[in-house]
Amino acid sequence: MGTTDVSMTANSGWLCYPGNPDRGGDPVIHEMVHTINHIVFEDINEVYFYERIYHLALSAIEKGIFLPFQQNLPEGEQQDMSHRVGEYWAMTVEGYIMDREGFKSSHDTREWVEENDPELFELITRYFPTETWPDGKFCPDA
Repeated sequence: MGTTDVSMTANSGWLCYPGNPDRGGDPVIHEMVHTINHIVFEDINEVYFYERIYHLALSAIEKGIFLPFQQNLPEGEQQDMSHRVGEYWAMTVEGYIMDREGFKSSHDTREWVEENDPELFELITRYFPTETWPDGKFCPDA
């Protein structure tokens, strides 16, 4: 499997393999969220977003509702807090959009996000539709 953001969506079937910790996730949604952040928000200098997201991520990490994870990083690069903060937005929006209980350890449904991370819920619903998205489930038993 490729390890870059560009190749991740092309290898989405990899997520269906047993033992994958992200089994049932949707890399297309996840990477779309990163793209909106890094292309759109950075280009238009979306201050409202940037004034909030870092503190929301740190708060979720400190409360223990956004749990540690391991990333596949370039050789010699050590994972640190910046990696967790950087993934917070993409991982939580992925859960909000997919809205499927149990495919993540937290932030897996809209209801969970609204109840446990309400300020994040407000931020997500500022930028993403509140209507349910079609089920994009591509792992037959996930």
